[in-house]
Amino acid sequence: MSAGIPAVLCMAALSILIYTGWFSSVADDLAIPRSMILYYLLGAVVLSGFPPVPKDQLIQIDPGFGALLWLFVALAVKMHKKWRLSFASLCLFLGSSLFLWHEISRVETDWSDLSFRAVIVLSLVLIPVCFAKNLGDRVTLAVGGALVAHAWILIFHHEVLKPLIIGNDEYLDTVWICITSVFLVHYSVRAAQEWLRKWRKMGSI
Repeated sequence: MSAGIPAVLCMAALSILIYTGWFSSVADDLAIPRSMILYYLLGAVVLSGFPPVPKDQLIQIDPGFGALLWLFVALAVKMHKKWRLSFASLCLFLGSSLFLWHEISRVETDWSDLSFRAVIVLSLVLIPVCFAKNLGDRVTLAVGGALVAHAWILIFHHEVLKPLIIGNDEYLDTVWICITSVFLVHYSVRAAQEWLRKWRKMGSI
């Protein structure tokens, strides 16, 4: 599958699940209107279709990275102030740990290595699920950890990355797989908890 397509598929899947009501409480969970979430996903899909800018320069930025950064900031500012420093520290620790794994395993610097991507996805899904309770905080932690890891890779490997693309397709694919997985795990756990609660009530009758 070509780089960039997994990210688009993930955004499309989230749009469909939200629009059809599978994630019915997403607006309350993220404190963002449902329509705005759908418009954001549509805009992110459109931006991901554009090539990195400025063209033919040594340092470029993928427009899709701008959409990802906007998501992180939009969710981070909604976080309770007393938790922001703790979450920032956790994002730094998580991203730095993933970068350390990247260096130890000596994988490619463009996020295309499947073993590295698997470790990234597992870490950026399981750790946010374990350390945060609400969906917004979980997504913030996942994206924040990915941003830190990406920043370290760009800083320490800028000499071999020519051009140096901030938020290349492979990176965006990985992060959107993480975001989609966080959504799926969050609502699957909630559904399981509700089913278990109903089962216990029926058993007590």
